Amino acid sequence: MQHVEDGASTPRGATRWIAAALCTLTVGAGAAVANAQSASTNPTPPQTQADTGIYIGAGYVRARVNNVFGTTDYNFRIDDNAWKALVGFRPIPFFAAEADYDDLGHQSQSLLGGMPPLPAYGHADARSFDLFGVGFLPLGPVDLFGKAGGARWSLSDNLQGPGGTLFALDRNGTSFAWGAGAQVHYGPAGLRLEYEHFEMPYTDGARLLSVSVMFTF
Repeated sequence: MQHVEDGASTPRGATRWIAAALCTLTVGAGAAVANAQSASTNPTPPQTQADTGIYIGAGYVRARVNNVFGTTDYNFRIDDNAWKALVGFRPIPFFAAEADYDDLGHQSQSLLGGMPPLPAYGHADARSFDLFGVGFLPLGPVDLFGKAGGARWSLSDNLQGPGGTLFALDRNGTSFAWGAGAQVHYGPAGLRLEYEHFEMPYTDGARLLSVSVMFTF
């Protein structure tokens, strides 16, 4: 079955973004190891210590939601470039409460081959608002972290046939959400790479890989 997808593969620019973030985190991790080895004689400089307080951030998201119509027959999925925004409060170096808004993108594609006698065309878009508790492992300029909480998501999809709209659904719900990643910081500025996942009924769930720039007040 042939189909046409909008944004179904990761663009080179996105790949370079993620590769650059990984390189930055790797360099930061090396610095963290060197810092740990000399911590007894050389205290961590203030500019590389984990900052506490209120932080905000925004970034690029590569989002995927498979089997949007609840079946593998259509091979229909959201696989798109999107964005996110976040705000959090980190009262101590080891814990934060965080709220995220994630635009999961949209997808349009021909179904059933797009040919008579059963031409069909599908469209879907999704988004979520998430609340997390975040646990950090500070390692000098690098923080490793895991987070868990809930996602309030919405998913709109419709299927168009030769005679008009075959069906249209607006679904929303709340699901358990989790994530993990690492961030590197210098003073109040930081760069975060993370993976997040939560379930959405009648799909295979939402998967997000993101790179975000952050600032702590």
